[in-house]
Amino acid sequence: MKPTTLRMDPALVWPIVTQMPAVRRYAIFVGLLSASVLAYTWSRVESREMAVRSAELEGAAERLRIENERLALELASLDNVAALEARAERIGLVGAPRVVEVR
Repeated sequence: MKPTTLRMDPALVWPIVTQMPAVRRYAIFVGLLSASVLAYTWSRVESREMAVRSAELEGAAERLRIENERLALELASLDNVAALEARAERIGLVGAPRVVEVR
């Protein structure tokens, strides 16, 4: 027995396409291909812009995190009473107050 293959006639599958002239079919194909290439390129440009912006924001966030840690350490040192007394002694704020009479 001989194997048979079932072939579908393109005119039956896409009748409107086979009635078009070949030049129009190629023009439509080139137009769709161009549109898809432009859409892909545009999406890549947008994604690169968003990646650059994301890197800038991550850098700013890291700088702010470091600044926050520095300020937290400074606040902790200001809350320490002994450290405040030591600073006051260095600049001469500790001791008996001087009374000056002005006439």
